[in-house]
Amino acid sequence: MSNEEVTAELEGLRADFRARLAKEADEIDALFDASRDALDAAARMSAARRLMQVVHGLAGAGGTFGFPEISALASALDDELAADLNAGAPVAPEWPYRRVVEVARLAALCRREADRHDLT
Repeated sequence: MSNEEVTAELEGLRADFRARLAKEADEIDALFDASRDALDAAARMSAARRLMQVVHGLAGAGGTFGFPEISALASALDDELAADLNAGAPVAPEWPYRRVVEVARLAALCRREADRHDLT
């Protein structure tokens, strides 16, 4: 494969990643809400763990596909979620306000990047 072909392939993958960012943002919002609003602790914990998986995926993929701001924000949030969950910290509705803001920032950033895709 030539350098041009590799570059074209990577640009296609980057475009695909950008195109799915709005869906990722919706999933982040839904999982965060479920981690706060589910009636039982097990369901809240399950949603929180899935949220951490999604955020972890964005941390890696954001860096791979040229979205360093998404990667940095997701990586920091992933570390904090992991620390909370691994320490047995209570999940919502007791999430610290800072966590609420971080999750909202990541979802908003994903939507902003997805909107750039719609404009190009």
